[in-house]
Amino acid sequence: MDIHLLRQLIDPVLNQPFGERLRVGASNDELILTTPYLAHSAYGSHFTALNMSLRQKLNSKIVLNIDYQPPALSLPGQGNQKTIEGVKNILAVGSGKGGVGKSTVAALIALASQQLGTRVGMLDADIYGPNQLRLFGAPANTRLQVTEGNRFTPLFFKDIPMVSFGGISGEATPVIWRGPMISSAVQQLLMQTNWPELDLLVVDLPPGTGDIQLTLASSVQVAALVLVTTPQMLALSEADKTLAMAGKLKLPVAGYVENMGRFVCDKCHTEHHPFGKNQPQGSMSKVSQLGSLPIEPELQNATGELCFDPAALSGIEALQIAEAISLVLAILTEHGVSEVDHVAVLDDRGIDLREPHLQARQIGEDDQRSERDQDPGPGTQAVVGDEVVVGES
Repeated sequence: MDIHLLRQLIDPVLNQPFGERLRVGASNDELILTTPYLAHSAYGSHFTALNMSLRQKLNSKIVLNIDYQPPALSLPGQGNQKTIEGVKNILAVGSGKGGVGKSTVAALIALASQQLGTRVGMLDADIYGPNQLRLFGAPANTRLQVTEGNRFTPLFFKDIPMVSFGGISGEATPVIWRGPMISSAVQQLLMQTNWPELDLLVVDLPPGTGDIQLTLASSVQVAALVLVTTPQMLALSEADKTLAMAGKLKLPVAGYVENMGRFVCDKCHTEHHPFGKNQPQGSMSKVSQLGSLPIEPELQNATGELCFDPAALSGIEALQIAEAISLVLAILTEHGVSEVDHVAVLDDRGIDLREPHLQARQIGEDDQRSERDQDPGPGTQAVVGDEVVVGES
């Protein structure tokens, strides 16, 4: 068995040679393929065909086993941020404006990722509208438990560990805090939670480009950002601002999810587009669409709990989105990029097709490290145009 020749075979998911990820196992009849792909069951769907292909090429009863090793990304531009114990990757979900269904999309990504075999957790960092507890069916007035040492114990709903601002303040209580208090609270939820072993921590950000986004980007290594928008021109233009923020903060962008773009009439059974079929303009036009979630009345029950159904149109789309995100993180792990700006994915489901897989450029022609890139010390940061302004706490 020529392992060097076999390593030149193409991985059907990552669309690249197996390389050093393919190795001989305990016996000469066993091959082990290490993959950074998070969506285990999705990768497993290629397993049978892959096994048969190898047996035909080798003319033997070779056994191929998959060794899933979730990526733990450490990307350029994020060298000084901390990692969270037990958490391999952080996926931020954000939007340019409110009302686009960002929290619902974040919850669907978590539930779909879990369905695909990913160990996933949820951090509800939307301090102004912490809805994840309700979406996951938590009882009213659910509160986070604090252990000795002032550490949070995650709540478990739908078998997903979660912490939420709503578990501190209560869903009905308005939070009227200044920037430093908000930043401190976010850091506590991130770093002082006893997370179990997670492949992916989904962070539901508030809309816009404020304190929480800055705190997240400066505190921990973020694997990627997913943007959520509707097809409305107003929402798309605001998403463009969030994309610009990601560039300034050196956050990789996995792509965007179009939400509430269409629905199927239950009477005429035809598809309608209530907001039109507007396409992203400007910088957003360079970003891959990970999927399009429809309007479905059955998606939530009367109490607001999310009713995830893998067989429904929204469930099918959510699974495809989760699989696409898994592919983005795997490709980032395999290739690595310098100063990531946008990430485009090659995939057979019609997700934006670009070559090469990763579209990256240097942010700025001569992006020299200046005083504004260094630790500003105490104070509140704000990005205004091309400048980072540091205000007094």
